[in-house]
Amino acid sequence: MAKVSMGKAAPAGTPEAVAAASSTELGRELVDLAPERPLAAVRARELLSLSGLLLDTPEPVALTALALDGFENPDVRRIRYWTYGQKLLKSDRYVCVIGAFDGVHLGHQELLQRAAHDAAERGDKLAVLTFTPDPADVLAGPTPSSKLLSDEGRVHALLAFDGDGDCPDVSSVVCVDFDREFASLTWTEFASGALGLIFGDEFEDDFEAVFVGSDFRFGAHGEGDLELFQRAGDIRDYDVTGVDLLEQGGAPVTATRIRGLVHAGRVEEAAGLLGRPHMVVGRVEHGRGEGASFGFPTANIVCDLSACVPEQGVYAGFVTVADEDGARRAFPAAINVGLPPSFKGEVPGGTLLEANLIGFDGDLYGSKACVSFVRWLRDSRPFATLEELERTVLGNIDWTSRALGGRGIRIN
Repeated sequence: MAKVSMGKAAPAGTPEAVAAASSTELGRELVDLAPERPLAAVRARELLSLSGLLLDTPEPVALTALALDGFENPDVRRIRYWTYGQKLLKSDRYVCVIGAFDGVHLGHQELLQRAAHDAAERGDKLAVLTFTPDPADVLAGPTPSSKLLSDEGRVHALLAFDGDGDCPDVSSVVCVDFDREFASLTWTEFASGALGLIFGDEFEDDFEAVFVGSDFRFGAHGEGDLELFQRAGDIRDYDVTGVDLLEQGGAPVTATRIRGLVHAGRVEEAAGLLGRPHMVVGRVEHGRGEGASFGFPTANIVCDLSACVPEQGVYAGFVTVADEDGARRAFPAAINVGLPPSFKGEVPGGTLLEANLIGFDGDLYGSKACVSFVRWLRDSRPFATLEELERTVLGNIDWTSRALGGRGIRIN
């Protein structure tokens, strides 16, 4: 079998990559993966738990449209939002966490944990308010290969948050329809009006505290900051806490930083900041068919152009799919990102991921699949002969099978 190449700028396995990924135990763990140091099935199941949820579309328990009367801005007529998890009830009190939460990474999880501890002390429920689409997509325009999680994926990841000890989990996720109308709200209209209408009414708020990142900006043109939010809270009688950005490896954990790592193919470091492997959801479509002629049929997974994908290359990871009985299983896979340079053809209407599933036997055409990137293997490159291509690909599959396992793992 061909050996797996390790030559790359800051590639997995080099001292530079180890130093960069050493900010978290998970980063080190994935960098050190090898056939002689394989990933245990129990550990894989833990890391991939979200992948099974991402195959489903979350169902809201309520869709609400609120008329806004008496606001300064006459262009703002209503707020629309979806509630997932549990309905917001007047009989309950809440600690509310606000943010965009792309990726629900370790920094977001620290923010949620801080709020959960506060909710436990108050005896309140924990709720999250986020926005769909991401405000950046509305204000600056959508950017290809930028989403660490889809809007539906964010909801799943937030509801899956597990509070420490006796701290509450997230009971409700409120997704506000962030359109140009909502974006035009002044900071006072958001902090003293819209927020109260979502969690309460014009006379009384149903939340006692708000948690945000210390760099949180809100209101038209981003005029609102933490100090102004705290001032509004003093007037409306709720507490506002700003949580500083979590730092790992000498730099803040941000979605921007993680996107940069993913785009550079440094998926081990990205996983260290996410707290799990980076995941992308797509649909299995008919492909070119060349793989089958070599004896290694592939699942051709096309994901949305907005999904954040690694640079072209080959990665070891997992593909999670649903069985006929509804069970979720993650199959080890050697994953090629982008159209292989040895073949000519058109790229479909999305980003193409070709995955050689190990231990799978069945038909996935038309099915949803979640791809989890665990380890960079090699750059994408053309091959002089089909024999060289086959030898290299079989080597990638062999490495993946020995490092990640030779059969599917049940996730749920």
